[in-house]
Amino acid sequence: NVVAAGACYNGKSTLKFTWRIAVLMLGFYSLFQCIGVMIRGLRFEAMVRPPARKEHAITHLGVSEALRSKGIGSRLVHQLIINSRALPPARFVLEVSDIYDKARALYERVGFRDIKYRPSILRGTVPSGKEIIVPGHSRMELVIKRKDQ
Repeated sequence: NVVAAGACYNGKSTLKFTWRIAVLMLGFYSLFQCIGVMIRGLRFEAMVRPPARKEHAITHLGVSEALRSKGIGSRLVHQLIINSRALPPARFVLEVSDIYDKARALYERVGFRDIKYRPSILRGTVPSGKEIIVPGHSRMELVIKRKDQ
């Protein structure tokens, strides 16, 4: 069983990551559909920005619902930071949605602090006709300093 998952990548690999996603989308969607998906993705990135060149983004975090509140999320975040091999000083960023209060509390316990809030700018409808609104997001950061700083 999968207990938890997450990813960490740095801003230097953003272009390569974006290219790989585009290739995957072209393999899944028709060209016409792909253009629409890419436009929506770019609109989303206006609100939830990829990491800057010297940042490390922690993304796609999740813990199995049955195993939450047992410290697994904290250990996962710490392990992602260790696995990044970033040498201090290092800046880690993540995005957290307004609707995830428990996730925000976890990130604060680990040491992340709010640096910017972006309100929702995305609204639309799904094929069933239901209106959806993407919640606002906060960018949080954790700066790991050298021991002599």
